[in-house]
Amino acid sequence: MNDITLKNSEETYIFIECGNKKYIMKSQYVSEVIKLPELECSNELPKHVLGLLNYRGKILNILDLKSILRFETKQVKLSDKIIIMNINNKEFGIVVDNVFDIKKVDDNYIKEIPYNNENKIIKNIYAPQDDLSLMILDEIVICDILEKSIENKNEYKKQDDMWVEGDGFGYPA
Repeated sequence: MNDITLKNSEETYIFIECGNKKYIMKSQYVSEVIKLPELECSNELPKHVLGLLNYRGKILNILDLKSILRFETKQVKLSDKIIIMNINNKEFGIVVDNVFDIKKVDDNYIKEIPYNNENKIIKNIYAPQDDLSLMILDEIVICDILEKSIENKNEYKKQDDMWVEGDGFGYPA
């Protein structure tokens, strides 16, 4: 009889800090981590989008992770970082306070959330020690939030266009 040794499954995660809390997310979708450059900003941007970045000839939406996590949003700092993500050929950036590690995580330390998770952005908990646990962000949900924000902004824009082109009461002319 052959002995079969099962190896613990490990994936690489990026460890981030945002709003004085620490999180991790899978690094497979991370293209690059860059220093915060100057962003193009406008009042026309969708909810959760801080600005636009010309990244290697492409215009990317830069998301405010603090806004998504419902933290009080403050001014971004020059020390903040942008994580450039590519999910299903959709590129965008996420502003975080800091990236402090990238390493493999043993799946044995990943636990389910012990409460009803209405905010789907938190996928699981990484608890390698009794006194340490970090929430695991769902990068697919973050991408979906961006898409919905853009769709909603486009709907509002259509309504605004109707208002401008209409009779002043919201009805088309």
